[in-house]
Amino acid sequence: MTRARDRTTAGFANGPRLVLLSALRRRIRALETPSTEGEDGAARRLRFGVPAIDNGLPWGGLALGGVHEIIEAEDSAGGGAALGFCAALLARLSAAGGAVLWCQRGSSAGRGELYAPGLAGFGLDPSRLILVRARNDDDLLWAMQEGLRCGRLAAVVGEPRKLGLSKARRLQLAAESRGVPGFLLRAPGARREPSTALSRWRLAALPGEASSLSSLASSPSPSPAERPRWRAELLRARGGSPNVWFMEWCHETHNFSLAAPLCDRPAEPAARRLAV
Repeated sequence: MTRARDRTTAGFANGPRLVLLSALRRRIRALETPSTEGEDGAARRLRFGVPAIDNGLPWGGLALGGVHEIIEAEDSAGGGAALGFCAALLARLSAAGGAVLWCQRGSSAGRGELYAPGLAGFGLDPSRLILVRARNDDDLLWAMQEGLRCGRLAAVVGEPRKLGLSKARRLQLAAESRGVPGFLLRAPGARREPSTALSRWRLAALPGEASSLSSLASSPSPSPAERPRWRAELLRARGGSPNVWFMEWCHETHNFSLAAPLCDRPAEPAARRLAV
């Protein structure tokens, strides 16, 4: 009887500790999961407008108030896929108002100047673009961090060559503080680096679409008939699963859609494809 009473007493004594431990775990999960809700409690996200894509993301779209990393694929036809995809997202974001802060280092690793008519072809008004030229990655990341803390911007874009975990974490915290989305445009090698971004994408231009994507850097503006098409691979998403979609962008309506050959069937999950 004495031993049974001792075990019961110990259980009551440990009860408050278990309750406290459970509360701490909930707080940690809340801190690790960024808030994507506005002041009215509504989810803050950028929808692609395609159920197959929006439903495949943990936020029902692309979560605002966080940083998303877009990596150029090694085998991207002609290059510029990551840039074009980002420009399309920015066009939808800036439609509601607000400027876009775009931070580059020097000549942006040799890709060239951003071409205003090309950006306009994607629906991104060049007059709403604030371009920052940084001397090094530290200055570039500082400018991004300050921009993310400005609630009046529609979005912040940065093209760093190197990005450590501590600096990436500071960008994420700055984005969460004011709800401004941040986008990191990275070279193919960045895929091997660890990331704290809410989502990490790998973009490749589908064959035959390189001309319309390269129009963003010092070349003629794309014609309305040239619809950029991408193989958009979601490498990771916080709270979600990897996936891959073949997307198409319409210059006239500024809307995404699934590429025609894939409209009637779901894209093959990246996890299954990588396992083959």
